[in-house]
Amino acid sequence: QNTLGVQAVLPVPTEMVIAQIESCVSDIGIDAVKIGMIGSAETAHAVADVLETIDAPVVFDPVMVATSGDVLADADTIAAFERLMRIAT
Repeated sequence: QNTLGVQAVLPVPTEMVIAQIESCVSDIGIDAVKIGMIGSAETAHAVADVLETIDAPVVFDPVMVATSGDVLADADTIAAFERLMRIAT
């Protein structure tokens, strides 16, 4: 991304996102969760699966469109956000 727009997007694989969550939870624990960029519907559902087992406040601040106007979340991912919105406090 530069001042002209987004040239490419590479979503983090779902398995890596879940591994990052599990790493933090198993080590330092969590007092709250903030969700920003989610790269796919698969990841959104996997994150929701984990969050449903965690007793902590959840802030959902999705990133769907870049400042330049480039779309960063496809329709399936945005649809999966509904599940995360139900979990959010």
